[in-house]
Amino acid sequence: MMPNKIFEGEFHLTIKNQIHITDEMSHNDSLDTKQDV
Repeated sequence: MMPNKIFEGEFHLTIKNQIHITDEMSHNDSLDTKQDV
């Protein structure tokens, strides 16, 4: 059960990183993102 918890944490971290990277890209393409939203 412990390894599962660790894996879950790592998975969550990866998703957080993905969102952060996407957010950074959005800042670069703020104009495109504005039209999307």
